[in-house]
Amino acid sequence: MPRDPWFWVAALSSTLLLCILVWSLLYSFDVVDTFAEEKLALEHASGGLLYHIKRREMAVQLAVATGDLRWQERHRQSQQELTALAGQVARLSDTPVVAEQVAVLERHIAATRDMARQAFHHVSRGELEAANDLVKGWTYLKAELDLEETAQALTDTLRHRVRTRATLEKTTIAGVLVLVMMLIAVAVSAWAVAIRGWLSRQQRRQEREARHRYLSYHDPLTGLPNRRYFKECFASALALARRHRHDTAVMMVDVDRFKQLNDTQGHAVGDQVLVHLAAALQEDLRQSDLPARLGGEEFGILLPETGRQEAVKIAERVRRRVVERPPQAQGIRLPVTVSIGVAAVRGHVDPEALLERADRALYQAKQEGRNRVVCH
Repeated sequence: MPRDPWFWVAALSSTLLLCILVWSLLYSFDVVDTFAEEKLALEHASGGLLYHIKRREMAVQLAVATGDLRWQERHRQSQQELTALAGQVARLSDTPVVAEQVAVLERHIAATRDMARQAFHHVSRGELEAANDLVKGWTYLKAELDLEETAQALTDTLRHRVRTRATLEKTTIAGVLVLVMMLIAVAVSAWAVAIRGWLSRQQRRQEREARHRYLSYHDPLTGLPNRRYFKECFASALALARRHRHDTAVMMVDVDRFKQLNDTQGHAVGDQVLVHLAAALQEDLRQSDLPARLGGEEFGILLPETGRQEAVKIAERVRRRVVERPPQAQGIRLPVTVSIGVAAVRGHVDPEALLERADRALYQAKQEGRNRVVCH
């Protein structure tokens, strides 16, 4: 499980962002559908109120003017539509202001309906003058005017409510978009930090693994390959030489009287001598050669594609290099020498057998007085 807190911040913000996006999408669809339906119904109701009020009033005026009672049916239809629209508005908008205006509107509708019935009653009895006096009278005109003003005020209220609702929904959606953008910024930043941290950890892990691999194949004091790496490369070089019938040589180098040097000068000086010898080997050898520290004061050198004579020349050059440029400790030159055993072969040979020959040559160099090269 990841331990980086930025990973959890990124995951949490991404999850929250996904939830908000899904919610905002569903909310937007619901708001659009609901608002469109409600807006359409309110606009229809608000527009229908004034239309049917005018239509109903015109029916009364025409009936009184012509004495034709067929206008009474149109008046009745407009009256029913007006009552239904008032009820629809009351159901669609349950705010106190709208409810109060609808109640006032219904009272005015009832009042004008009663007076219209009286006018139609006069017309039915042929009392057109009385009906005309009624609809032209102040009471009827005042009732119709109050009805129209109330309907107009209700219409304005409904339209204002629609605009307010639209503004609120726009503000809500804008707020959600701002929140989404903020969460996107947080998520992107958190993921960037988390990924950068992960890459950094991966790089450190790879560096540690490379360091471990390096230490498993190299000597920590001299930096040269160790015995394990030397033997693996030695076996590969001999296999390649057998395949192509090439010469291969190996050198075993040992510091003369190294134990005595450690006892008299100290181990720190002994380590300086080993480091100096490792540097000398790397300077004097070819790029294709492989020097390695096999243990203690003993070094091995693999010489690919190298015959016996050339190997001896290289060994002599190394020996002279150590003698001519000895290591120094506290400004004092240390008289250090090396003994070198060389073994060369062409084609197939067992790696251990070749190393054993080089060891015997080294032992012989020690027996013959040290500071010399012996080849088997």
